[in-house]
Amino acid sequence: MKAPVLYLISMLLFGFSTFALAEAKGVFLLSGGEAEVEKDAFSGSDTSLKIGSGFRVNENSGIEIYWATYGAPEDVVTFPGLGSLDVEVKVHSLAFQYVHFVPVAGSVDLLARLGFAFWKSEFDIHNTGTFNDDGIGVVAGLGAEVDLIKDWALRLEFEYSVLDNFEVGFASVGVAHYFD
Repeated sequence: MKAPVLYLISMLLFGFSTFALAEAKGVFLLSGGEAEVEKDAFSGSDTSLKIGSGFRVNENSGIEIYWATYGAPEDVVTFPGLGSLDVEVKVHSLAFQYVHFVPVAGSVDLLARLGFAFWKSEFDIHNTGTFNDDGIGVVAGLGAEVDLIKDWALRLEFEYSVLDNFEVGFASVGVAHYFD
């Protein structure tokens, strides 16, 4: 199944889930941080961003969907017969995840997430060409959420994604705004 079809399916699932859980508390998410992207001999990091939404069904369970871009990390990679070339990789994803919250102290929750992501990448090999790829991968993460003021929380998270043969580690700081 092609990535655009899978994007559409995940958006429809999210939309129907939202209607089915009308009593749930919605959330808007915005995070930024540093992502480390690895694939074969390539390894680079860059500033990253994610923006999303979701809902918290109860105190311990939520569903979130977000779009993330992992910047444009660069590395020098040695290719047989070509030598060492500069490579830039742009990766972004659309993730759909279950989030489990564990209250630990007053306004602090630990959180764990597990889900899948539809991803797309673009390789730019200096003076050689550009190559595109896409697929589906697994995303898992751990973090903490601290209530700041009414309906606003600070999130610190680390996510690890295996996007076919890509590995992405994403450390982020963000805000969550809850609404009814």
